[in-house]
Amino acid sequence: MATKTPQKTKPAEPEILSEKEVAMQDARAGALQELADAEAELDKRELADEKARIENPAYHVDMDEPEKAPEPVGHAKQPTRLTSMEHAVMTWHHVAEPGEPAEAFGVPASWAHVAKQLQVGHEIVVVAAEGTWRLHLYVRAVGRNEVLTGLIAFTKFGAAETLKDDTPYITSWRGPAKKWTVVSKESNLVVKDNFATQEMAAAWISNHLKALAA
Repeated sequence: MATKTPQKTKPAEPEILSEKEVAMQDARAGALQELADAEAELDKRELADEKARIENPAYHVDMDEPEKAPEPVGHAKQPTRLTSMEHAVMTWHHVAEPGEPAEAFGVPASWAHVAKQLQVGHEIVVVAAEGTWRLHLYVRAVGRNEVLTGLIAFTKFGAAETLKDDTPYITSWRGPAKKWTVVSKESNLVVKDNFATQEMAAAWISNHLKALAA
């Protein structure tokens, strides 16, 4: 019985890589080298994640197409010119009467007497006579006797020290001449005036009472 001569297996031919595949390997090697150089500065966990991403067979660097600039969010039309706010927006100013709350100016009817002066897109800045708050509004709609506004910003300034009920003094706004004052509850007379802010007047009361008790 004739025996079969075993066939010799041909040695595997070396894999020939295309220029693009070679370039991809070079890109991967370059990226790994950059990581090695930056190892001292990068967080170890971030470094491990980035290394795993590059070593992943799915790692890809586009060698053909150049990198495109990112599209604007929402594909908005990019501005080609700007206008100074001073010339583009009409801003009105109003000083609220002492004690008037800022919330009152959000009511459309509160602008009835000046509605004819206002237009959509105008802005209004309202400040408290006492200097305790500032309100910035945007005019959204204008009627014959009312103006609909939207809030742009509201800022409340300072926080006066809370005085005890048995404190013999109170703080009081006495107009732009005397500003914030300290008033005696017993005599209703001004003890000290010309404080720029309410918290300054309240601090004076606190320090004054400490000095009297010493």
